[in-house]
Amino acid sequence: MKNKKLFVLAAIIIFIVSGCRDINIKGENSNSSEIPETLVKEPEDNKISDDTHDQKESIIIDKSKENISETTTYDLTTEKAITEYLVGDWISDKETLSDYSLTDSDINCNMSIGEDLSISLTFYNRETKESKGDYEGTISFDRLDEDLNEAPDLISIELTNTDYPGGDFLFKHRTIYDEKRVMSLFFSGNGNCIFDMLADIDNFEYAPEEIIFEKITGEKSQLKPIKNMEFYGVFWGLGKDEKSLWIDEVKWTPNDEYDPQALYPSRMTLYEDDLGESVLYNIAPEKYEYIFATGMYAGDVYYVETDKNGNIIEFEDAEYKGYIDLINE
Repeated sequence: MKNKKLFVLAAIIIFIVSGCRDINIKGENSNSSEIPETLVKEPEDNKISDDTHDQKESIIIDKSKENISETTTYDLTTEKAITEYLVGDWISDKETLSDYSLTDSDINCNMSIGEDLSISLTFYNRETKESKGDYEGTISFDRLDEDLNEAPDLISIELTNTDYPGGDFLFKHRTIYDEKRVMSLFFSGNGNCIFDMLADIDNFEYAPEEIIFEKITGEKSQLKPIKNMEFYGVFWGLGKDEKSLWIDEVKWTPNDEYDPQALYPSRMTLYEDDLGESVLYNIAPEKYEYIFATGMYAGDVYYVETDKNGNIIEFEDAEYKGYIDLINE
């Protein structure tokens, strides 16, 4: 919490400085016309016809009720379906652990899960490739609330080649972006777990609250950028041109109250996401410097505003914006 307060304080200082800069920018461009739509390139991955978009929109509305998207293949309603979802090669490679302390990490983890629910974990330094450990084991399923009529929501990792604990983890499908599927794990036990290996033990002793893994699947969203709109979205990564952002629109409301009786970790319920698909958004050219001055962390929620062409013109940390709005009331 102390780190979060320091972050907010630093953000306020940045806000004051950048606000002055923004005033100058707006003053210089106050008489200029908007960029013609014909001059704005849409990200290649989003180029589909308007007719197709209309068809997909109606399909997606129906499918959202089932929590299964037309463009993805995931299903978490049965143990068999969960197994199919998990099988494959995953990687956790975030330079900043997605957590309130924004702790840096230089450790990657490759996770391979077999159809028999065998699991292998390889930890290594991202830069030097130095090995930090190889572990083998098995996965089993369970439920946090012991409701036998519901699909499992816990995966238990038992390691067979070490005495180090594997751990019990809640899991959640997060999104698809850039032909990759994103899954998050949330440690539900006490003490240590194998993903402590991701953390810098000199500064952060335990695994982050949310452990993000990605798997290449080839899945593509048919959704298009939302035009002329304000919304909250989760940032997942940069486009290949490094001038566009993968954003997943979500439902988010500020919540500063800590609930010690909560069944699920706060990070797991940070936002609601009906579809779990990300869209590649261009940034308005005149906003490059301003927006890229904002710290961007995969898995975090941001306030997003787009122009009539669907280009991002505002992009701020959601909690920071909520704080600024509060003090300006």
